[in-house]
Amino acid sequence: MDGWSIPWFRFLFPIGLYTVLKFFYVFPETEPFGIKNEAVRKKIVKMLVANDGALDSFPMLCVLELLKISKFIRKKERMKKVTAPILLFHSIKDDLTSVKSAESVYNNISSESKTFIKLDNSYHLITLDNDKDFVAKKTIEFIKNISGSQVNEIEESYV
Repeated sequence: MDGWSIPWFRFLFPIGLYTVLKFFYVFPETEPFGIKNEAVRKKIVKMLVANDGALDSFPMLCVLELLKISKFIRKKERMKKVTAPILLFHSIKDDLTSVKSAESVYNNISSESKTFIKLDNSYHLITLDNDKDFVAKKTIEFIKNISGSQVNEIEESYV
């Protein structure tokens, strides 16, 4: 959690994460909501105002669990065990986390078939943002490549 929208007071997170505060504090969701695309962002704001399924905050306890699993996974001996084909996307303008995490994963896994694509026209939620069509296209290509077969059903349902 080192992206440009993370609050300046992030150095205080341990006080909340490792005390009783973790059960009570929530991080409010704020602009830009992980979305660069203004039209999509406006839809999210409408959903928030209407209380229609949009998540308006993140419990600190969830953040703590995210950090714990991230620490567990980042151990190099665990990452070296990853041999499955990997397609990794990350936005260079991600508002929640810098590209360093994705680069670390890519550099430390043992997969022979691995692709890392950096996106420059989205924020955190790449499957909802400006790069969503590109991400879908590259995902379909990746699946076709590793499966060695035509995956026409997926492609047709996407179009």
